[in-house]
Amino acid sequence: MSKKLENDHNGVINFIFLFLGLVLPLSRVKIKPMKSHGRHFLIDFYDCSPVLLNDGKKIESLLKKAAKIAGSQIVGSQVYTLVPHGLTAVVVVKESHLILSSWPEYGWATIDFFTCGQKAKPQKAIDFLIREFGPGKVNAIEVKRGFF
Repeated sequence: MSKKLENDHNGVINFIFLFLGLVLPLSRVKIKPMKSHGRHFLIDFYDCSPVLLNDGKKIESLLKKAAKIAGSQIVGSQVYTLVPHGLTAVVVVKESHLILSSWPEYGWATIDFFTCGQKAKPQKAIDFLIREFGPGKVNAIEVKRGFF
């Protein structure tokens, strides 16, 4: 995405965003405050223990505990072990899902935690997982979802 400043005919500076070939002057966009109906966290853990990242039972247990810490209601869980190493673990919660995929050979795990509504506290779960996995580096973004 690129940003460009442009003067309109009144000399007012408008921000123009170019995205996928579309030009949209913000001065013509009506912005109204809206509440999101969901929070989606996308997290990368780097420099984690390869042994932990390959332990499906331990990871399933940690994800379930994280979901409970967030205040989510667990509906079910599943771990799929990859060959020769790595796994994907899914905890389905009433509010949506918590998923971890691991690449032990890189010491890397990705976590996807989506919660609907305002009751769940996903940040508490993320803090717990950071303590348990002890990553050397963490990248995380939060995306607000469901604006009506």
